[in-house]
Amino acid sequence: MKPLTFLYVKITLKVWEWITIVFVTSIVGRILSNLIEGSW
Repeated sequence: MKPLTFLYVKITLKVWEWITIVFVTSIVGRILSNLIEGSW
């Protein structure tokens, strides 16, 4: 594998990692806020 390709794959994986974290965090936050609003 070429070094450039390896670097590209590493960056892509890191970007997807961040996207997943942000996505999950927003969903969890929405669920939590719905639960908090529903309980009051």
